[in-house]
Amino acid sequence: MRITKLCLTNFKSFKQRQVINFSAVTLLFGPNSVGKSSIILALFYLNHILTKGQCNPIQLEGQGGKAIGGFRNLVNGRDLSKSIVIEVEYINDGVGSEYVDSGYNPDEMPDGPWDLDPFLSLRLADRVNVKLTVSWSVLRNTAYIASVEIGLDGIELLEAVSDISMRGAIISRINYLHPCLEPAFLVKRQTYSNNYLYSTAGIDEEDYDELFPIGGCASFFHEQILLEDDYSKIPLHKDAVDTPEHLGMRHTPIAFGSIAGALPVQDKLLDISRDFRDKFTRARFSAILSNMLVAPIDDLSAILRKSLCIGPIRIIPSEQFQPNPYPSQGDWHDGRAAWDILAQGNSKLLRDVSDWMSSADKLNLGYGISLKVEKRISEFKKADGTESFEQVDEKLSKALRDGRDGKTGIDRFDRYVTEFGYEIWDEYNKIEVMPNAIGVGISQLLPLVVAGCMSGRGLISIEQPELHVHPRIQVAIGDLLTQIDRDSTFLIETHSEHLILRILKRIRQTTDGELPDGYIPVKPDDISITYLEPSEDGVKARRIAVDNDGDFQDRWPDGFFSERREEFL
Repeated sequence: MRITKLCLTNFKSFKQRQVINFSAVTLLFGPNSVGKSSIILALFYLNHILTKGQCNPIQLEGQGGKAIGGFRNLVNGRDLSKSIVIEVEYINDGVGSEYVDSGYNPDEMPDGPWDLDPFLSLRLADRVNVKLTVSWSVLRNTAYIASVEIGLDGIELLEAVSDISMRGAIISRINYLHPCLEPAFLVKRQTYSNNYLYSTAGIDEEDYDELFPIGGCASFFHEQILLEDDYSKIPLHKDAVDTPEHLGMRHTPIAFGSIAGALPVQDKLLDISRDFRDKFTRARFSAILSNMLVAPIDDLSAILRKSLCIGPIRIIPSEQFQPNPYPSQGDWHDGRAAWDILAQGNSKLLRDVSDWMSSADKLNLGYGISLKVEKRISEFKKADGTESFEQVDEKLSKALRDGRDGKTGIDRFDRYVTEFGYEIWDEYNKIEVMPNAIGVGISQLLPLVVAGCMSGRGLISIEQPELHVHPRIQVAIGDLLTQIDRDSTFLIETHSEHLILRILKRIRQTTDGELPDGYIPVKPDDISITYLEPSEDGVKARRIAVDNDGDFQDRWPDGFFSERREEFL
C-alpha cells in the first residue's frame, strides 16, 4: 500500500482545497515559510489522530514531540468556526485489514441469497479514499472528527458523522449501488444495464434477475439494513434520484461505537447499536460494514505508523552517545533513530549503508561503515573434537559476510562474541573515526541513507536533505532517492536545484537508452513535483509535469530555477 494523493483544506496556510500528488519520489519546492513542511505535518497530525484518537494534541509524538499548539494553531487563520479537511488516497494492493463473519452457525442461515456470498468486494478496488473532517466542539472545548467519508476508485461508498456533543456516531450515507457491493462470485463489473449487474461466472441474466431485484444483491443488503418494507418512508441518498432505479440509495442512520466523534474503533468489528432479524444477519452486516468503514482506516493507519519524518536539524552523536535498542517513530525526527539502528549491528544494513556512503558511483562521501565484532578469545578452549580457533574465526568471518540472519549466520557463534556494533571508517586516512568527526554535512545526510536502506518503511519524509552538503553530493542525492531498490516512497521538502537536475538527467537517459549499467530506469511517473506559492486565498499547490526527455512541461514560477540564467546574463 502506498499513498498517492493528499488534499488539504483549512489546514495552516492551506485555505482552499489543494491537491498534492504523490509518486515514488515526491518533491516539494517553494519559498521559505510557504507551507512545504505543513504537508508533512498534516500527515503526522493525521497519524496522531488515528493512533491516539486525539484531534487537539499539543505535541506530535511521530515528529519527536514537536510542539504544535493544538487544533487552534493548525486550523487556517486560527478560526475555530472552520473545519480542517484531510483527504488521503492510497493504492489498495489487496493486503491489509479484513473482517469476517462470526457468531453464527452456517446451518442456521435464513432465507435469502446468502449461499451466493454477497459479501463486500473491497479488495477489488484499486484505490481507497479516506476523508476526515476535523471540527471544534464548543460544548466539549476540544476538536473532534465531525465526519469520515470512504470512497473506492473515486466513487463515494459511505459517510459517518458525529455532532458537537460527541456522544455517538452514525453511518449517515451508504451508496448501495457501489460496485464493491457485488457478490463475491461476480468478477469485475462487465455491464450495467437495466439496473442489473451481469456475471461472467456462470449465472445467466434470467437467473440473476430472479435472484436479485432492482439494485442487484445490494437490494437484499439494503432490505436487511432498513428493516422497512415501505421504501417511500426512507430519505434518499443526497445524490440519488427518486426513481425505482435508485431505491438502493435509500438509507436510515446506523449508530455505532466510536472515538473522538465519528472515528471508528480500529482493529475491531463495528459495534452496531440496532436490532437485526437474526444473529446471522447481525454478524454478516457487522462484518460488511466493518470492511466498508473500519478496514480502510486500519490500512491508512498502518501506512502512517510505519512512516517516518526526518526533521531539518539532525543530531551529531557525541562520544557519550548511548544507543537506544528500541527506537520509536518519533526518534527519527532528529536523526537519532538512525544511529540507534546502526548500533544494532545488522550486517546487511551496514553493508548497504556503507556502499551508498563510500562507492564512487554513489554518494562518494569518503567514509564507510563496517560491522565491529569483539571476540571472547580468552574463553575459547581447544579440546578433543572441537574446532581450532582459526577454523571458528574463518567461519565467523564468512558468516559476517553472508549476513547475520542466514542459516549459516553468526548466531551459532554468539558465544565467541561480546559485542556487535559499527565503526565509521575514514577511506582516505584508513582509520576509524567518531561520528562527530566526519563533518556536519555527512552526519546530516546519514539518517536519510539509513532510512532508505531499510526495507518495510512506509513514507520516508525529510526536510532539506541537502543541508550542509556540497553540490556534488546534492546531485548524488537524486540517485539515492531513485536507485535504492526498496518498497518505501519519499516525500522531500527541498530547495536544491542540483537534486532535481540529476533526476531529470536519469529520466532523459532512460528514454534515450543511455542509462549507466546497473541503474534502475527512472520515468516521469516515478516523480511528482509540487511547487507551493502564497496567494490571497492561501497557499496554492501547482504540479510541475515532466516529459520523457526530462524537461519541465510547465513553467516554473518567477524567481525559481532562474537564478543561474540571470547570473550568467
